[in-house]
Amino acid sequence: MRLPLHLTIAEKAERLAAAHPDHAPAIQALARTLEAVNYGGRSLSRDEVDAAHEAWAAVVTETRRRRSWRARALGWFDVRRLFGDRQARLVARAGLGAGQPA
Repeated sequence: MRLPLHLTIAEKAERLAAAHPDHAPAIQALARTLEAVNYGGRSLSRDEVDAAHEAWAAVVTETRRRRSWRARALGWFDVRRLFGDRQARLVARAGLGAGQPA
């Protein structure tokens, strides 16, 4: 399920909960925790972190289970590995060190 990037955490949680009604409570709890941290700026207790991790694990397990076997198999294969590390070949042409002798 692809969700638009412009949605808020609560809007994404609503759509996920509608798609996965069996895990709606875990999705909503995780969304509330994320909003409290992101927007409320509060720290979480160890118990809250553990509960959020359990909710996250349940949601991930459910969404992965619903993917086709083909999508799951292709998810393990990354075609970018065939072409090497592209980032290693990038050279800066502008910026702090541009124009200075090496």
